[in-house]
Amino acid sequence: MSQLRLRFAFFMILVALTNSNVLLTYDTQQPGFLNNFTCGLLTCEKALSTGELYVEKFNLINIGQNASKLATIFAKYGKQVMASEISLTEKSFNRSMARVQLAIHNSLICFRGSFLCEVSYRNDEFESLTDMSIERPNHETPYSLQDKMESLAETITSLKYVVEELRQCPDETLHKDWTLAFRGTSGIKKSVYDAYKLGLGIPEDVESGCKEVGQSLPCANHYRNNTSLDNWKDIFQVALVLYKNHVKVKQVIFDGAGSSYMNWLTKARVLDSSWTDMKTQVSNIFSIDGDIRPELKRVFLLNSVYGGCPNDVGWFMAVDKETDGCNWAKNPDFPMFLYSMSNERENYNSDNISTADYFAIFVRNFNLP
Repeated sequence: MSQLRLRFAFFMILVALTNSNVLLTYDTQQPGFLNNFTCGLLTCEKALSTGELYVEKFNLINIGQNASKLATIFAKYGKQVMASEISLTEKSFNRSMARVQLAIHNSLICFRGSFLCEVSYRNDEFESLTDMSIERPNHETPYSLQDKMESLAETITSLKYVVEELRQCPDETLHKDWTLAFRGTSGIKKSVYDAYKLGLGIPEDVESGCKEVGQSLPCANHYRNNTSLDNWKDIFQVALVLYKNHVKVKQVIFDGAGSSYMNWLTKARVLDSSWTDMKTQVSNIFSIDGDIRPELKRVFLLNSVYGGCPNDVGWFMAVDKETDGCNWAKNPDFPMFLYSMSNERENYNSDNISTADYFAIFVRNFNLP
């Protein structure tokens, strides 16, 4: 018997013998632009009871396809190991509950996967324990799956046509009603604020990769859609979207009605956010202009608290200068896009702070076709 089969058999024996309080759920999603073409969400929770100290890690495995590992998420240091086409959308470790959520961007996994969540934790004697749970989604029948695959093939054909159109007319609508108005690229030593506000530092012909998102194409510049930003009117909604490794990691949707291209980014205009506490927590600076002083330049600033460098807390900022008053914001290759990986604001010194490769601003008009 192969090692994979032995491991799977061992898993099944453990599940049968363990009175597990691990909750594993799978939710089918409709893939689309705003969810980065996510076809399924896999959520695993472990409720800690009396005598249990903390969860150390989650292992999530697709037992429906040769026991392939989807991810290993550790409690400490923000460490995680992810398979391709899997992204972490939520991670929470606290005294009473530990929870992780994965987004699946591979339709084969979504349609064929059966999932196992293995949780490692310690009790009050620091004894290492393991619980696990299995989820077998009710997948489509072969007939309905065939229909869906045929529909997907038609969609791909349509998208190829759209991509060809966009290569010729890069300022046109990128996805249905949304238009790419700006894309800021990290580490290129050109101000993202000046590029957005005034169009400075942007060559006349930028690479085609700078005019797209979610694609592994070269880009060493910012991109400004002058038609959208210089003729800002009839704006219905604005989306600020962060990307890492060409995968969307966070987004905020704003009400754009009556706004200008410089004042739409306010907390009062937030309609929906990947950070669930954004509407309820305090904020001290929340604007495109952000915090600009001789010694620092923090723009597109979604900040909650200034408590001195060790205690500064927020959701996102573009550090637009090499120097800064705080060590966590100093960077020789500006701009640097800092964001909270969790679903809440974070201290900028935390392991839950990461850097995005680029961010995009999309607009949606009232006069939709």
